[in-house]
Amino acid sequence: MYPRGRFRNNVAEYLGLEAGLRAYLAAGGRGPLRIIGDSKVVIGHIEKRRDRGLWPDKPHLAARCRAVFALLDQVSGDWTIGWRSQEENSS
Repeated sequence: MYPRGRFRNNVAEYLGLEAGLRAYLAAGGRGPLRIIGDSKVVIGHIEKRRDRGLWPDKPHLAARCRAVFALLDQVSGDWTIGWRSQEENSS
């Protein structure tokens, strides 16, 4: 999908979020849904889009953000998103 050596971390974080949302929707997708992630970039993009209507500046990340919102539009009920540090995710 992406050339080797490019778009590593942020795209991987987006793809993980997309996979989680697909699994959630396949299981029924009933909110409220609380999304927690340790990627400040991805969480920030989602919050900026939700709160101010802004897409990421980089086209490849904007495409991933659009894909996430297409999935979030299918969630039955409310959803929220928040950031948690990697250290907090270790348990």
